[in-house]
Amino acid sequence: MRRSWRLVFLSAIIVVGVSASACSTEAGGAVTSGSTPTRTPGAPPAISLPSISLKTPILGGSWKAFDTLFGHSNCCLENGWEYTGKFGVTFTGVIEADGNYTSQPSDPNDRVTGIETAPTTRNWTRSQEETMVGQFLPPDAKLVQTKTVYDANHAAVGIEETYTSVLLAHTLPSSDFKNAKGKLVQAGTFYVYLDDGFGAVDSSMLGTDESYVLMYSGA
Repeated sequence: MRRSWRLVFLSAIIVVGVSASACSTEAGGAVTSGSTPTRTPGAPPAISLPSISLKTPILGGSWKAFDTLFGHSNCCLENGWEYTGKFGVTFTGVIEADGNYTSQPSDPNDRVTGIETAPTTRNWTRSQEETMVGQFLPPDAKLVQTKTVYDANHAAVGIEETYTSVLLAHTLPSSDFKNAKGKLVQAGTFYVYLDDGFGAVDSSMLGTDESYVLMYSGA
């Protein structure tokens, strides 16, 4: 009986010792692991939304991407390039937000907000014009509206198309999207002007600022 009592007593001591050791280990772990990261209550984690690559020569891409596509040796006539395109010698110029029409940007990675393209030796057909303009549209562009553009003499001079693009909305600041009156519109909205030119294509435009797109239309 005495021997059994001693075994029970020793076992109890061992159990208490193990428990105390475990508590000590947990407490030590809490101290050595460092402070717990803090996060503002209710703030969701940052999410990287898909946008247009700087390396892609489309609306929202960089000036450098266009220079790579058309060749720096063909630059820079009015912030553009003259090169041999799909339908003959072509001029394509770009503009960046807060940029100008006559010189390249100081930062070649500036985002392009407007594009002008036009034939320089022979006229394009409407189909060719649509092909040339189409290569610069964001891949997720959705057509919202099409309307005829009239000049100050009420003559039809071309067609204006309105598009939206989620990629473009994620790429450019909301302040870049404006209508012809300078009012802000939904982010991701952009415009395309397809020129009739009395049967001959003169200059086709696309951009996030409607006043830029219609600048040569006479509207």
